[in-house]
Amino acid sequence: MNITDKDQPQLSRILVAVIVGFALLPALLISVGFVSTLQEVLVGQSQNRARLQADAVGGLIAADITGTMERVVEIGSDNDVAQASRNGAFAGYATAKLDRWLVREQSGVGAVIFDSLGVATEASPIEYLLYDLSAIDSQLQDFLKTNLLADHTDEIKVDIISLSFDEGDSRSVVTFMTPLHLVSLKDAPTTTLTGALVMFIDVDEMVDKVSGTLDGARLFSIVINDHDAYNSQYDRGDYITYVVEQDAGADVSLVIEVGVPKSMVSTQVNKTIIQLSLVLAALLTAVLIVSFIVAKRLLAPFKQLSNLVARISLGDYGQSSVDVRYREPSQLLALVNRLTSRVIEDQAQLECKVLERTELLRSTNVELSDTLEQLRKLQSHLVETEKNAQLGQLVAGVAHEINTPLGISLTATTTMADDLRSIVNSFDAGKLKRSELQRFFGRSDEVLSLLEYNLHRGAELVRTFKEVSVDQSSGYRRIFRLGTYVREVVASLQAETKKYQVEIEVKGDENLELDSYPGAFSHIICNFVLNSLKHGFEKNQIHRIGISYEATADNLTLSYEDDGAGVSDEVMSRLFEPFFTTGRNRGCTGLGMHIVYNMVTQKLGGKITASHGQSGGLRFVITAPLTPA
Repeated sequence: MNITDKDQPQLSRILVAVIVGFALLPALLISVGFVSTLQEVLVGQSQNRARLQADAVGGLIAADITGTMERVVEIGSDNDVAQASRNGAFAGYATAKLDRWLVREQSGVGAVIFDSLGVATEASPIEYLLYDLSAIDSQLQDFLKTNLLADHTDEIKVDIISLSFDEGDSRSVVTFMTPLHLVSLKDAPTTTLTGALVMFIDVDEMVDKVSGTLDGARLFSIVINDHDAYNSQYDRGDYITYVVEQDAGADVSLVIEVGVPKSMVSTQVNKTIIQLSLVLAALLTAVLIVSFIVAKRLLAPFKQLSNLVARISLGDYGQSSVDVRYREPSQLLALVNRLTSRVIEDQAQLECKVLERTELLRSTNVELSDTLEQLRKLQSHLVETEKNAQLGQLVAGVAHEINTPLGISLTATTTMADDLRSIVNSFDAGKLKRSELQRFFGRSDEVLSLLEYNLHRGAELVRTFKEVSVDQSSGYRRIFRLGTYVREVVASLQAETKKYQVEIEVKGDENLELDSYPGAFSHIICNFVLNSLKHGFEKNQIHRIGISYEATADNLTLSYEDDGAGVSDEVMSRLFEPFFTTGRNRGCTGLGMHIVYNMVTQKLGGKITASHGQSGGLRFVITAPLTPA
């Protein structure tokens, strides 16, 4: 069906009608902004309210503390009170004065007089003598020592302690401690420390007093001199909190935290939101009705185009027409038909290219498979080369060690042969003396002992080398004692370890026997030790290597740790990767730790971890079954 552009109404006119309908959106945005601003204002008012409440509470508590300190100074400087602490009984004037002050103050206040030894002598109320006052013993003794030689002073020490009033009733109290000095005016004025006066304010009573003044707010915490006097268990997340600092006298800091419920803010915000929501709901309803009518007319041709594209996506590329009444869908239909023709042509060309590329990929895949197989063979060859190189180091070390006992034995044999020829010549000439013969016997005994020791030592080295080298090269499974075998492996490395000042310590059950692969343990220990020597140790420093092992019911745990230079976290994460090494310039291949990893995980059926040692070096932990599968 052919329809000219002149006969079709423009779709843009319909879109204008839709845009007009959505002109209501700015009203929605303005409403949201209004609600957000209202919430910020209400939160600010709540914070200001919390600040005023905190200031008021802080003022009340500061007034209590300041008033208490003034009366502590007033009573503590009275000679009758000082005399009472000295004699162990209140003078009448001191008792009346203290009782009058306590009645005048809030409940939960008490006072105790201590003598110069820190023993409570009198109290008001008298029940304070029955309470457990041990919580202030240490502070009181230090306070008395500090003021022992001081002149009469008004010093007050304020602190927070936990005081046991009754069994199981422990409360926080604020203590005011001042020294008691008896001033004598006879002859020459003298001042004598007679004890200390301690005033107590029950924090719970203080909190109950100030909480009654809070209008809808809550007291969260009181901090006096950086000590928590009170800390509420209520969740602060439901409150808008404010912290205020108050000056409660010399050397006394006071911090108050008060909160106003967020519900007070949210209630007002919710009321405003409900009102705005009703207005917006009415506007939104009108917009939806208009949009529905417009969309129904607008989407009809696009639905037909959608069905057409769906057929094309299923492979139906036949030319199609759509009964449309608008210019834009008609133009889109013509474009779809042209694209369909182009797709058919491109599809034919693409099929030819796919065949060519498939053949190219097949041949490339064959080449890559051959290359991968060659790389696997090369890796296996390098691993075997690394193992043989390690065995070569072992051979060189043992040969070096055997040279010493063999050289000593050769020298001793030559010396004994010379002595024997000398004795034979003397005997043939008839000049052999008894002393010469005895001297020959003595030297012969020494030489034979030396020969026996060094030949045994050489034989032991050969035996150790034979056992370790056979285990490394053959990989046979047998029963062996782990501790003895580890020491033999360490001994076979003496040619390398002698170049460094290193001490190797082996710890574990000497009777532990394994039915496993000793060659794997030999490879592992050799790699660990040589790795420490090459990468971690300095030749002019003393170093230590620790090897320990223990067995549980089913598993063996072997630990190795050195105190060398260690490695960075980045190197640690790549330690067991093949061909990774930090000593490439020194001829290292980077296969040593990879071989160890394969030995542990494949040969022994276990796992290995690496970490930083306590002394800054490396630590390896191997966990494997006592009997590999």
